[in-house]
Amino acid sequence: MRIENGNIVESWKARFRHSAGRLGSEYLRALRDDARILGWRIDRTGTVHVPPKDFGEPGAFVEVGPGARLLTLARDVSFASEGGRCVCLGRVVLDGASTPLFARIAFAEGAAPQPGARVGARFAAIPTGAATDYWVEPEDR
Repeated sequence: MRIENGNIVESWKARFRHSAGRLGSEYLRALRDDARILGWRIDRTGTVHVPPKDFGEPGAFVEVGPGARLLTLARDVSFASEGGRCVCLGRVVLDGASTPLFARIAFAEGAAPQPGARVGARFAAIPTGAATDYWVEPEDR
């Protein structure tokens, strides 16, 4: 702790771990064990949230994707190529889902998909039970 210009200045480090919860744990387990993406369909409204969010509403897990529609793409901030492909962040709506989610978008250099394009989820060869176990890329037509 120190004092600067009459203010107390402190540095805090809060390290913690928390549970993904009942719905989040099942979502991550399905990614890791089955290469499936699950959403939570709320009984009352019929909306499907991906990733599942526990609002205390009765519902059921449903499989969504792997097809999706690209909403937005941040291609001007693409980062290191993976396997010869450009990768950036975008928002997609997976088939069967009501809510968009952020996902990694992979595409060939100079061939960035446009908003509205059909994309499909691809899964890691060795999944770990994390959101990085999948990405989306343009569907072959």
